Amino acid sequence: MSYQRSIDLQQKTDLTLFVSIYQPSLIMISEARTNSNISDRSISPDNYFLHRSDRLNGRGGGCLIYAHSSDMPELNKLKDSVWIVIKASNSVTLLLGCVYRQPNASINEILLSEVFTLASSLSFTGKLICGDFNMPEIS
Repeated sequence: MSYQRSIDLQQKTDLTLFVSIYQPSLIMISEARTNSNISDRSISPDNYFLHRSDRLNGRGGGCLIYAHSSDMPELNKLKDSVWIVIKASNSVTLLLGCVYRQPNASINEILLSEVFTLASSLSFTGKLICGDFNMPEIS
Protein backbone atom coordinates (compact mmCIF):
# COMPACT_ATOMS: atom_id res chain seq x y z
CA MET A 1 0.00 0.00 0.00
CA SER A 2 1.13 3.53 -0.63
CA TYR A 3 -0.02 6.92 0.67
CA GLN A 4 0.83 10.17 -1.08
CA ARG A 5 -0.16 13.77 -0.47
CA SER A 6 -0.62 16.34 -3.23
CA ILE A 7 0.41 14.33 -6.25
CA ASP A 8 -0.35 16.39 -9.34
CA LEU A 9 -2.73 13.98 -11.00
CA GLN A 10 -2.71 15.99 -14.20
CA GLN A 11 0.57 14.21 -14.85
CA LYS A 12 -0.76 10.67 -15.22
CA THR A 13 2.68 9.61 -16.44
CA ASP A 14 4.11 10.06 -12.93
CA LEU A 15 1.35 7.94 -11.39
CA THR A 16 1.73 5.27 -14.07
CA LEU A 17 5.49 5.11 -13.44
CA PHE A 18 4.94 4.92 -9.67
CA VAL A 19 2.50 2.02 -10.12
CA SER A 20 4.79 0.16 -12.52
CA ILE A 21 7.73 0.37 -10.09
CA TYR A 22 6.01 -0.33 -6.76
CA GLN A 23 2.85 -2.23 -7.82
CA PRO A 24 0.90 -1.34 -4.65
CA SER A 25 -2.43 -2.99 -3.85
CA LEU A 26 -3.79 0.37 -2.71
CA ILE A 27 -2.90 3.99 -3.37
CA MET A 28 -4.39 6.70 -1.15
CA ILE A 29 -4.02 10.36 -2.18
CA SER A 30 -5.26 13.39 -0.27
CA GLU A 31 -5.41 16.93 -1.64
CA ALA A 32 -5.66 15.41 -5.11
CA ARG A 33 -7.04 18.62 -6.63
CA THR A 34 -9.60 16.75 -8.71
CA ASN A 35 -13.03 17.95 -9.75
CA SER A 36 -16.02 16.59 -11.65
CA ASN A 37 -14.56 17.75 -14.99
CA ILE A 38 -11.74 15.18 -14.67
CA SER A 39 -12.80 11.70 -15.75
CA ASP A 40 -11.87 8.59 -13.77
CA ARG A 41 -10.24 7.11 -16.86
CA SER A 42 -7.96 10.10 -17.40
CA ILE A 43 -6.37 9.74 -13.94
CA SER A 44 -6.56 5.99 -13.31
CA PRO A 45 -3.76 3.52 -13.89
CA ASP A 46 -4.71 0.27 -15.62
CA ASN A 47 -6.17 -2.48 -13.43
CA TYR A 48 -7.14 -0.17 -10.55
CA PHE A 49 -10.57 0.89 -9.37
CA LEU A 50 -10.85 4.57 -8.42
CA HIS A 51 -12.89 5.79 -5.46
CA ARG A 52 -12.96 9.56 -5.16
CA SER A 53 -14.29 12.55 -3.31
CA ASP A 54 -13.71 15.70 -5.36
CA ARG A 55 -13.41 19.21 -4.00
CA LEU A 56 -16.67 20.94 -4.84
CA ASN A 57 -15.34 24.49 -4.69
CA GLY A 58 -12.04 26.25 -4.37
CA ARG A 59 -8.55 24.99 -5.05
CA GLY A 60 -6.96 21.93 -3.49
CA GLY A 61 -8.75 19.26 -1.51
CA GLY A 62 -10.14 16.03 -2.80
CA CYS A 63 -9.27 12.44 -1.88
CA LEU A 64 -8.64 9.37 -4.01
CA ILE A 65 -8.23 5.71 -3.25
CA TYR A 66 -7.07 3.41 -6.02
CA ALA A 67 -7.64 -0.26 -5.29
CA HIS A 68 -6.08 -2.97 -7.41
CA SER A 69 -8.85 -4.78 -9.20
CA SER A 70 -8.19 -8.04 -7.34
CA ASP A 71 -8.98 -6.35 -3.97
CA MET A 72 -12.66 -5.71 -4.79
CA PRO A 73 -13.35 -3.04 -2.12
CA GLU A 74 -16.77 -1.70 -1.19
CA LEU A 75 -17.05 2.07 -1.25
CA ASN A 76 -18.32 4.37 1.51
CA LYS A 77 -17.89 8.11 0.97
CA LEU A 78 -18.25 11.25 3.11
CA LYS A 79 -17.51 14.88 2.24
CA ASP A 80 -13.74 15.50 1.89
CA SER A 81 -12.98 11.84 2.49
CA VAL A 82 -13.15 8.43 0.87
CA TRP A 83 -13.70 5.21 2.82
CA ILE A 84 -13.49 1.65 1.60
CA VAL A 85 -13.96 -1.70 3.26
CA ILE A 86 -11.73 -4.53 2.14
CA LYS A 87 -12.74 -8.08 2.89
CA ALA A 88 -9.36 -9.80 3.13
CA SER A 89 -10.90 -13.16 4.13
CA ASN A 90 -14.07 -14.51 5.71
CA SER A 91 -13.04 -13.19 9.11
CA VAL A 92 -10.77 -10.23 8.26
CA THR A 93 -12.21 -6.85 7.24
CA LEU A 94 -10.24 -3.63 6.97
CA LEU A 95 -11.56 -0.07 7.07
CA LEU A 96 -9.43 2.35 5.06
CA GLY A 97 -10.04 6.10 5.02
CA CYS A 98 -8.38 8.94 3.16
CA VAL A 99 -9.27 12.37 4.60
CA TYR A 100 -8.62 16.00 3.66
CA ARG A 101 -9.18 18.84 6.14
CA GLN A 102 -8.95 22.40 4.87
CA PRO A 103 -6.45 24.63 6.70
CA ASN A 104 -8.01 26.62 9.55
CA ALA A 105 -11.43 25.03 9.00
CA SER A 106 -13.06 24.80 12.43
CA ILE A 107 -16.25 23.18 11.10
CA ASN A 108 -14.13 20.38 9.66
CA GLU A 109 -12.58 19.76 13.10
CA ILE A 110 -16.01 18.80 14.42
CA LEU A 111 -16.73 16.60 11.40
CA LEU A 112 -13.28 15.04 11.60
CA SER A 113 -13.74 14.30 15.29
CA GLU A 114 -17.14 12.71 14.61
CA VAL A 115 -15.71 10.61 11.77
CA PHE A 116 -12.87 9.33 13.97
CA THR A 117 -15.31 8.54 16.79
CA LEU A 118 -17.58 6.66 14.40
CA ALA A 119 -14.65 4.78 12.82
CA SER A 120 -13.34 3.74 16.24
CA SER A 121 -16.74 2.34 17.21
CA LEU A 122 -17.07 0.11 14.14
CA SER A 123 -16.14 -3.55 14.27
CA PHE A 124 -13.31 -4.11 11.81
CA THR A 125 -10.25 -6.29 12.19
CA GLY A 126 -8.08 -3.29 11.33
CA LYS A 127 -8.47 0.42 10.55
CA LEU A 128 -6.19 2.81 8.69
CA ILE A 129 -6.95 6.51 8.34
CA CYS A 130 -4.52 8.74 6.50
CA GLY A 131 -4.69 12.12 4.88
CA ASP A 132 -3.87 15.78 5.07
CA PHE A 133 -5.34 16.94 8.36
CA ASN A 134 -3.70 20.40 8.21
CA MET A 135 -3.11 20.26 11.95
CA PRO A 136 0.47 21.34 12.67
CA GLU A 137 0.13 20.32 16.32
CA ILE A 138 0.13 16.65 15.28
CA SER A 139 3.00 15.04 13.43
